[in-house]
Parts: sequence; structure tokens; C-alpha cells
Amino acid sequence: HHYYYLLSIEDPRRSPLLGSPPLLRLLLAVALLLVLALLVLGREAQTVAAAVAGDDSAKHVEEAAEAPTSVGEAAAAAASRRLEALSPVPGWQWPDDTRLSFRHQLFDDQGAVSANVTARSANGAAEVVVMASGCREDSEGAPVMYDQLGIRIGEDEFSSQHDSAAVKLVSSDDRYQCFNDDHRVPGGIAVRDDGSGSVVAGDLGLATQPLPLPRVDPSGDDDELLAVSTKIVFMWGGVYYLCYTPDGTFGNKLKESVVSVAVKVLGVRSPCAEGGVEDGCIEDERWDCFFSYEADGSVRNCILSFKDDGGRPGWSVTAGDRSKLTWSDTFDADAPLDADGHLVDSDSLHPKYCGAGAPNTAAVFDQDILGDIVVADSVTVATMPEVRATHSAAFSVAACYCPSYELETGRPCTGDAGAASDVCCKQHAEFVQMVGVIYF
Repeated sequence: HHYYYLLSIEDPRRSPLLGSPPLLRLLLAVALLLVLALLVLGREAQTVAAAVAGDDSAKHVEEAAEAPTSVGEAAAAAASRRLEALSPVPGWQWPDDTRLSFRHQLFDDQGAVSANVTARSANGAAEVVVMASGCREDSEGAPVMYDQLGIRIGEDEFSSQHDSAAVKLVSSDDRYQCFNDDHRVPGGIAVRDDGSGSVVAGDLGLATQPLPLPRVDPSGDDDELLAVSTKIVFMWGGVYYLCYTPDGTFGNKLKESVVSVAVKVLGVRSPCAEGGVEDGCIEDERWDCFFSYEADGSVRNCILSFKDDGGRPGWSVTAGDRSKLTWSDTFDADAPLDADGHLVDSDSLHPKYCGAGAPNTAAVFDQDILGDIVVADSVTVATMPEVRATHSAAFSVAACYCPSYELETGRPCTGDAGAASDVCCKQHAEFVQMVGVIYF
């Protein structure tokens, strides 16, 4: 007790620590050690953080020292942001400001170009909207044929690693399926007769993929890839994608990618059940219809259905603000059959095509009520007019679809309402997609 009393007496010649009770001194010593340990750990953490992320003050000094002082140095600094660093890396992605564009031309009555019409995705948009088309007779070509395809990126640039870039149209947005030909999409017919009697399939079709996509400035670095003088005709409606490769070949899953902007095609899609899936095959699809002798009413009207629910199996429509159907002139009469039931002249069918004027069918169809333009969308079936009682011979017409097209501007009506969208699908020349042949 005396010992404790002596140690508890405060001695001004001693430090506070030495003059404290033993337990208190022990606690103070432990606290001091903890403070020292925290100081050491904090300094080490700052050292590690500076090594990983870089000290802010040192970073500012480095940036000031490396700041470009001339135009040449500024260009060199910008070059470090090029897309070149993205393409060879597995899983590289397109910049958020990637834009996709397709251009087609309008022609006047003399065949001269009257306007260039570009369908371009907005900055950061998920899709670009284009239109499906068939092909008119002989050398007239497809009414809607895109002669340019471009991909533009914003702050990045395409380097020399993209000198041999190419794309192909596919139905899957899975980048690891770009090598798989099962996902390729057929295209339409660009020219029915090139002057030598040959049919020319459009670019981006099964027979013409992949499509080369060169840099705008092959001598330097640019933010745009552009294919010109193309003949791109979209045969099917639907949503599709562009598989991209920087070196022109497909098969390396690490370098290939799907362009981040989808291609939405307004138009009808079919299974191509007649002769298999190939470029232009939708034109050969069959719609078989019947009519009563002298219109006695024993056979119902002919309908064409693209409905989502209860429509013809394998058929669908991707519609804009207007979705309508008309038909062509009647085909010429078939030639006589031989003993085996074959046409004597294999070319005697003389088909007609879409994208022309009004059909010459007033003597065949009772168009007094329905007219020669009918609605055909995902909820409404297209009902053909009745065949007149005075007509008794078999005949055929092409089925012609309007993908919400306005001929005057060359653009589709999308997102419009009322009178703004009522300008589409009023002229027969706007019914540009041939979606099969109706056999009566």
C-alpha cells in the first residue's frame, strides 16, 4: 500500500507517463505504438497508390510537360486516341458515338440524278432505318438501291489496321457468330438485265459478301469508312446487323465485331419456300388464289396476310407509319403446253414487276370499292378485289408492297402522324418491294 502511494504521488521532476499508475502507463504505451503503426501504414498506402494511379501533383506536372506546343505535336497527341488500339484486342467495342449511313439516289424523267438521299443514324442511336426494294424490268434497276455505305466514329480514328475492312449483313448480333455463314442475309436484285441478259445481284447479298469498306483517306488516318458506287438492295424486312472485320477476312473471333448500330429494314420477309433462300428469292414466292365462274360467289376473295398472329407461316412485316399493298399489270398469257405439260417457250410467262405505274387491271378486278391499294400490316390482312364476272381466264400479277415510302423525298414515313405520314404509299411508284406472284 505504501509502494502504491509513493508511485501515485505526482513528482514534477518526472514525466506524466512515469508518474502514472502501471495500467495507465501500459495503455498509453500501446496507444502510442498504434499511432506510430498507423502513420507507417498510411505512408506505405500513399506510396502504393501513387505507383498505381499516379500522384495528382506529379501527374499535372507530367501533363504540363507533355502538352503539345505546335500543330504537329497536337496531331501526334490526337493519334494516341485512334481506334487502332481497340481492334486487335479481344472483345473490343465500338465507340458510343458510332454512326451508320446508307445513301440512295433519286432520278428525274430523263434518268439524271435529282437528289441524294442519306439514311443516317443519329449520334449514339441504336439503329438506322432503310427500305426494302425489288427490281424493275430490264436495265431500270431497283427503285431503292443504296450506292453508299459509311461508318463514322467520333473522337477516335481508323488507322492503317483498317485498310482492308469489310462487312457482311447478318441476322445475329452475336460477334462470335460473324464467321458463321448460317446467319448471312440474302439481298435483292440490283439490275434485272445488265445488257447481256444477266441478272445482277445487289451488294451485301449472299453472292456478294463481304463488302469492302475502305477508309475515306487511305493515305492517313480518318474517322470514316465509306464504300461508294455500291448496289445495295435490301430484299427482306426486319432488323439486321453488320459484322465487321478490319482485315477483310472472317474467322478470327477475337478481331471481328458487330457494328453497334443495327439496320432496320422496312418491308416484308418471307421464308423463300419455293426455291430456297437466295438473293432475290422473295420475288418467286407463290400466292395461290381462286375465283368463281361468272362470280357466282362460291369462292371467297383472295387475301395476303403478314399478321403476327394467324398470318401465313414464315411471313412477317416490319412496317413504318404506312404499310400497304398493290399489284402489277397482269402477266402475259402463257404459251401452249407440250405433250409433257411443259411450256413450249420457257420465257413465255413475261412477268411484270413493281415500282411502276398503276396496274392495268380495271377490266379484271372489281376495283370500284376497294380501289387498287389496300392496307397490309401486322394486324390487317390485304384483301384483293373480286374478279369481275366477265373475266374467266387464269391470270397472274406481282404483289407489290410499299415500305412507308414517300417518292418525293426518297425517305420513309417513320414517327410521323396524321397528315405528315399520309404522304406515303399513295403513288404506285412507291410500292417498290415485290413480295411474290399472285396466281389466279
